[in-house]
Amino acid sequence: MGRALPPIVFVHGAFVGGWSWEPFVRWFGHRGFDVHAPNLRHHEPGAPRGSLHDVGLEDYTDDLAVLVEGLSEAPVLVGHSLGGLICQKLAARGLARALVLLASSPPHGILPGPGEIAARMALMGSMGMHLRKSVRPKFALAEYAMDRFPPPMREKMFRRFVPESGRALFESLFWELDHTRASEVPPRRVRVPVLSAIGSDDSLFSQTTARAIAQRYPGPASFHVFPGLGHYLIGEPGSETMPAFVEGWIRRALA
Repeated sequence: MGRALPPIVFVHGAFVGGWSWEPFVRWFGHRGFDVHAPNLRHHEPGAPRGSLHDVGLEDYTDDLAVLVEGLSEAPVLVGHSLGGLICQKLAARGLARALVLLASSPPHGILPGPGEIAARMALMGSMGMHLRKSVRPKFALAEYAMDRFPPPMREKMFRRFVPESGRALFESLFWELDHTRASEVPPRRVRVPVLSAIGSDDSLFSQTTARAIAQRYPGPASFHVFPGLGHYLIGEPGSETMPAFVEGWIRRALA
């Protein structure tokens, strides 16, 4: 890179917290990056029950915008799943130097394929979805999102899950029904380098969706498929080289 290393902000997905980025935080911290892996609003362990009632994507985005605007310069935003959508929304506000989107939720306008619709309906049917309430995690979520983990590891990870906003889930998964268009990201406002990557065995999002995200924005874009990885490609078995891959892309994109 032609100048000092940029800050990096890691944005986690639904039902988890900043802890999900532990392998990345260690990797990038050891290499001299200014690393941030915040919890989304009320995603810390022991948050008051019901604290996520009526919290939506814009609230998450506003919270992170305060963090980003307090940094020394615009950061590289790295988002997983729901966090990837929030990163796209932040970039549309001019708050990113580059975007790394890993198994990212798509923005408004990218139509889901049949497999994605089936997965979303199955998850919502098992957990229930209430627009004005928190949604408590069910083990069915771990079976979809962490299906590449051996069962004992999956159960250990699931114990760290926290409730999620039903409104945010609805806005991201069923944008066609959301009259507020909370998941909308104006493509022309995202003019930074973008990497959209996905595991070949992702049970929630398809390669078609990940490629469409990469092609949506006018800046330099890359699309990559990781063979044998699933939706939780940031920490599942086989993902050990992921931080090095992301660092390499960042250095090339910002050179």
